[in-house]
Amino acid sequence: MALVFRCRPAGGALTENSEAAGFRWVLESEVSAIMPEAFAIRILDAYRNDAEPSIRDHDGVKLIVPTR
Repeated sequence: MALVFRCRPAGGALTENSEAAGFRWVLESEVSAIMPEAFAIRILDAYRNDAEPSIRDHDGVKLIVPTR
């Protein structure tokens, strides 16, 4: 399970720690170019800011779209 939140800086400075070896703020237009589809969709869902959560299936790289 992954929870993705849309955030804004409120002050201070980002610093590396034992849980984060690197980070950066990413514009919505950059997301799909810098990460695999399975992870990009999580960020794009957060940018949409829908009231309902999104449920996604993936194989670790690509989204899996269920056949109906």
